[in-house]
Amino acid sequence: MYKWDDVGAPVLSTNKGALANLLLKCLVNGYDGKPSAGWQLHEHSDNFSNLIISPASNKWYYLIYDDGRNTYLRDSAALLGAIDAWTDIETPVSSHSYADWHIRIPQEKYSNQSIDKRSNKWVLLANSETAYLLQADLNNSYSMVSVIGKLNCATFDDLYICLAANPNWLDHDELQFLSNRGSGVTPLVVKTKIPIKTNPNTMTNDVLTSVWPSSCKRNPGRQVLWNVWTNIGLYSGNEVIGTFPDLEFAVHSSREQSSTFLHEGGYLYFNNSRWPIL
Repeated sequence: MYKWDDVGAPVLSTNKGALANLLLKCLVNGYDGKPSAGWQLHEHSDNFSNLIISPASNKWYYLIYDDGRNTYLRDSAALLGAIDAWTDIETPVSSHSYADWHIRIPQEKYSNQSIDKRSNKWVLLANSETAYLLQADLNNSYSMVSVIGKLNCATFDDLYICLAANPNWLDHDELQFLSNRGSGVTPLVVKTKIPIKTNPNTMTNDVLTSVWPSSCKRNPGRQVLWNVWTNIGLYSGNEVIGTFPDLEFAVHSSREQSSTFLHEGGYLYFNNSRWPIL
């Protein structure tokens, strides 16, 4: 677990390269004696604002543009995509469809995503294959989760995802995952395509269309009976293809689950969700 208040932790801000630096230090390099999660750096711009990184297995690659190139988002967010190969950092190759990274993306037509940087409170939970970025107080009020890396799929070993959260636009090209936006009980709101590699039912790269459960029900009057946790299942079309590792969602909850990183009883609680912490 990497946290914003660790000694030597990277600072997340709207400065160019701040999100790229956070991922680089937590996933690849480590900081202040804290070891990295074991990911690899494959390509970078001269100032390290733009990166190509991967899990230790090198089974999929993630492109981060954090140089303010998008004329709509500017420095408020870093851009994220999943790629299969590259000629150089400005020439990625992907089986998924990406629009020009410099413009605002048409709704639900492309796989371009962004991670909002307007929060200095964050937790990154990662191992060598999967990373969750939890952010609180985004733009002063929102909180949500981004995830890259490997997903659970029985004995199948090649299912990966690219899911970046941005809380401020529900009407266009952004998406929210485990968010407190609105009622705060809907795991996923999709406004753009979410790339996955590889759909085990088709053995091709695909896009995520929905998750289960679709909502949380709160029943404050039944303290024990209604604390029910479950894995989040992923759907592509009508087929279940896997689950998010080490993540449980409160199907029924007797209380508001904290958006301020509550560490209690061996779990980190955040937005109706929890992760086991050793």
